[in-house]
Amino acid sequence: VYREGTDELVAKHEDIDDYYQTVGVYRPLIGTSLSDADDGDKEIVAGPTVTLVDTIAYKDLVPGREYTAVGTLMVAGDEPAPLMRPVTDASGAPVLGEDGQPLTEPVTAEVSFVPDAATGTVEVAFEFPGSAVEPGASLVAYEKLYRVGVEVAAHEDPDDPAQTVTVVAPEIGTMATDASDGDKEIEAAAGVTVVDTVAYENLVPGLEYALSLTVMRKTGEGTAEPLLGKDGAPVAATATFTPEASSGSVDVMV
Repeated sequence: VYREGTDELVAKHEDIDDYYQTVGVYRPLIGTSLSDADDGDKEIVAGPTVTLVDTIAYKDLVPGREYTAVGTLMVAGDEPAPLMRPVTDASGAPVLGEDGQPLTEPVTAEVSFVPDAATGTVEVAFEFPGSAVEPGASLVAYEKLYRVGVEVAAHEDPDDPAQTVTVVAPEIGTMATDASDGDKEIEAAAGVTVVDTVAYENLVPGLEYALSLTVMRKTGEGTAEPLLGKDGAPVAATATFTPEASSGSVDVMV
């Protein structure tokens, strides 16, 4: 404190250890965990629409201030690239560019929130058509956190298993048996019923599927041809079902 209009020092307070005149500077930190919105695991099936949820854990934010989390889905690889989805109009039809090719855009999502405390979590949801991904691909969520338009934190690690999910393909395996007694031998009778139990994995719960069964007759080592009925047509059957879980089994009878 100086006397007004002079260089005369009146008083001073310069105590580096004074708690009351000290403030700390903290850099916000975030970490993320990406999962399938349907069942919370790290594997997804490319159904008509895929929804992923990225849970962002944050630290050292200012309570009561608004932040915006912006996420981008990336396809993992030697050089990660944004996952692209087709641009559609209000009717859902693809929007074409000047060259007649469908326009695409990165799969992004964002959410604004006001934290009640310096630490906590917030969720960002990504939604995109299953046609945008291929089985075997790994998807990684890149997240950035903004405050009044300024980036204050980011988490963009293509090797982080917590923010990675894998696209899996549906699989089936079957076991055919005699419908009358469940064994593997049938009589050459006038009427025979075979039941094929199809075990499936990686289906989309709630989505209708159709199974098509054709009875084959072995003709040699590693070869077969359709078994023909009295009408000369292949012996075949179909069955539709809607799985309640991604894995299970269903019977087809012929």
